[in-house]
Amino acid sequence: MKIFLALCISLSTIFGFAPASFSEDPILKLKGYRTKATSLAISHDNQTIVTIRHQEIIFWDIHTGKVKNRINSTDAYKSAIAYSHDGKTIVSTGYNNALILWDVSSKKKLTRFSGLHRSYPHDVAFLKDASQVVTVGDDSKIKIWDLMAGKKLRILTGHKNDIFDLDIDKSRTKLLTASKDHTVMLWDLEKGEVIHTLKGHQNFVFSVAFSPDGKKAVSGSADHDVLLWDLDKGTLLHTLKAHTNKVISVAFSPDGTKVISGSLDKTAIIWDVETGNSLKVLERKKHSRIIAKVAFTPDGQKVVTAGGNITVWNPN
Repeated sequence: MKIFLALCISLSTIFGFAPASFSEDPILKLKGYRTKATSLAISHDNQTIVTIRHQEIIFWDIHTGKVKNRINSTDAYKSAIAYSHDGKTIVSTGYNNALILWDVSSKKKLTRFSGLHRSYPHDVAFLKDASQVVTVGDDSKIKIWDLMAGKKLRILTGHKNDIFDLDIDKSRTKLLTASKDHTVMLWDLEKGEVIHTLKGHQNFVFSVAFSPDGKKAVSGSADHDVLLWDLDKGTLLHTLKAHTNKVISVAFSPDGTKVISGSLDKTAIIWDVETGNSLKVLERKKHSRIIAKVAFTPDGQKVVTAGGNITVWNPN
């Protein structure tokens, strides 16, 4: 025990972080997957998790882990997905380079159009005007679409390679994008201009997220690092080191005090935003595959990880 404590103190002194605790068993493990889930979204009312796997969209009760609804479609394959503001519709994109708007209650397609990017979109989100969405993909472009008309409204350019991820702030006037060109960009959506180009990663940037107040960002990269940014100044706040493989997904807690990162090393880590310390490691033995997606629930009381399993954890 003395040796372990001495090692912990040494690590804290040398690397500037306190050793994290390892997690207890998860609250829920959502069963029923034979192939890995590739995307997830959580309803704003904190009741439903929606996930996508091979040709299937599944709606889960966040409290019981039971399946509430399913949509079977060849359009639901390795898709990105997002809830509308009112929770009545979801939008998904997939490998067939199509975008589909779904009615949640009826499970019907309200609209579908294709030809979004060069090959397929990597991510999608609703804009301030709920009739519009933004997509990013493998052509280095950000595209804004009229949902019902299937019409491209605007293209934003600036990245030099594939864009893997996006996030929109609560005011829905600013956009963050994460790219294969090793950068994160902060955009003014109304002007269509870049506010800051955030440089600090040494490899592809796979994921990015706003803090709830829009003043900070977190990004995850193939360089194994998680970076915290000051968006007012466009400067680096913390470099968070603990993962041993690519960081695929990141997210802020609703109160902005924590972030979570998910990695190919089969772990998810919860971090303290103020200190940069790791608080909790969601253990690799609990995850059968890579962590493809992480999220806090809107009330901040749960964390959801997606990979081989959909797992719900207590973050506190």
